[in-house]
Amino acid sequence: MIGIIIIPMRKTTIVLVALLVLAAAALGIYVRGGISVEPTIFDPLNADYDLDGMQVTLVNGKSEVPIGEDMAATINTRAFREPFFGDLTGDGKNDAGLFIYQDPGGTGTFFYVAAAIDDKGKTITTKAVLLGDRIAPQSIIVINNEMIVSYMVREEGEPFTATPSVMIERRFIIENNDLKEVL
Repeated sequence: MIGIIIIPMRKTTIVLVALLVLAAAALGIYVRGGISVEPTIFDPLNADYDLDGMQVTLVNGKSEVPIGEDMAATINTRAFREPFFGDLTGDGKNDAGLFIYQDPGGTGTFFYVAAAIDDKGKTITTKAVLLGDRIAPQSIIVINNEMIVSYMVREEGEPFTATPSVMIERRFIIENNDLKEVL
C-alpha cells in the first residue's frame, strides 16, 4: 500500500508554485517550437536576389534550380566568397555587398554584384548588377555609404580563355533600396 502525505500549504505558496509550473510549461513549449516566433536575423547568404529578372533564393549562399522538364540540368547560383560589410544606408548598421555568380549550364559564368540592407534585422536585397562573364572579382569596399567594387576583366579582343588582367573599379550607392551606379 502506498501512502500519501498531505502537507498543508498557504495560499501564497500554492499560487507561487502554480505560476512556476505555468512558466516552466510555457518555456518548454517555446524551446520545443510550439509557439511560432519569427526571428529577424540579417543574413545576406540566406536571402532572395533578382538577377536580370530571375528571382533566386540563396540558402547558405547557394541555389540550384532545375532547367526544363528532365530536371537533370540546373542553373547554379552562388555567393562568391563571403559578403563584404559596411554601412551603405547611413543608419549606423552594417549592410553587405556581395559578388554572386551564376552558371546557367553553358560555357559562361556570369558575375553580379548586389547589396543586402539590414532593416531592423530583416534582410532587404537590391537587384543585382551584371559585371560580366568569367571575370575575376577582387573586392568590395564600403566608404561613406558608397560601395566600391573591384574586379578584373580581359583585354578587349582577348578570348574568354585568357586570364583577366585589367582592373575595373565601379562605385554604387543605395537609392530607394536599389543599387545605383555612381558615374
